[in-house]
Amino acid sequence: ECFNFQAIKNSSSVFSLGSHTFISNQVIRFIVSMKKLMVFSLLSSLFLPNFSFAQNRDSIFPAKTSQPVNGSMQTKTPFGISDETQFEKFMPLVAGIGVTSKELLSEQSLKSYMMPPRKSGINGGTSSSYALASALEFYINMNNNYKDNLSPDYIRVGSNKTSIEDGLSFLCNNGTISAAIMPYDVSTIPSAVYAAQKYRIRNYLKLFQPSTRGLQKVYELRKAIMRGNPVIVEMQITNGFKNLQSARYWKPEEGDKTSAGSQYLIAVGYDEERKAVEFLNCWGREWGNGGYIWVSYDDFGEKGVNGFVLIP
Repeated sequence: ECFNFQAIKNSSSVFSLGSHTFISNQVIRFIVSMKKLMVFSLLSSLFLPNFSFAQNRDSIFPAKTSQPVNGSMQTKTPFGISDETQFEKFMPLVAGIGVTSKELLSEQSLKSYMMPPRKSGINGGTSSSYALASALEFYINMNNNYKDNLSPDYIRVGSNKTSIEDGLSFLCNNGTISAAIMPYDVSTIPSAVYAAQKYRIRNYLKLFQPSTRGLQKVYELRKAIMRGNPVIVEMQITNGFKNLQSARYWKPEEGDKTSAGSQYLIAVGYDEERKAVEFLNCWGREWGNGGYIWVSYDDFGEKGVNGFVLIP
């Protein structure tokens, strides 16, 4: 009653049973075909158990961490770029300050774009967290019409570590906040930070390391500053360095030469005529020359341990 079989009576063998009409030839052929398909599917599942679209999707959709480029595989960019052949590709160029000339400028200074020197507190403030906050706020303030200090203590307390690599990872995953939300020298994170704007980095360049030659350290640092980037530098210092007051230069061979470990500074400029680099410290304006100090190329090449540039 649901179907009209009149259109196919002439091509089919039809018989009736009571009030119902049945088709013999075509329907039977269809049923046989379906049974064959079911049998094939059953055999496939028995003899080919490991084949499935889901298990072989990687051959169709390659992993996102790599892709073929010119016949080779390009791996995902690591966090922390130390391959010097990649520096040119990933080095930020700060508009209005940086230049890309093949010839290095004879001098460059970012000093006027930095926030005033700050003084680390007594509650465990680390020079690495202060250097990270100062370097990042340089980029943030360049893109805004207002100036803001970022919180080094949020980095220190949040990462719960003292190594700069931990701080860099924290800046990427969590970021930091304005120092107006979490002031200097606090040891606990206030609840207001969870609704506050976070400032993060995407990656960083590791310009040099202990095994890098001194001249190469100077070259990489000059190139980074020329493009408008402050460089975070881990420097081996002495007790004489800690006691510098009203001094424009640090000369490691003078004063107390006893080792005082490492200090993280920010390289904000260089001068070819002086053959020296200017650094910003986090010991307040009473230290050095208003919070800054010049270090000769030779001394920097010898005492500089590691160098970093943020990629905001």
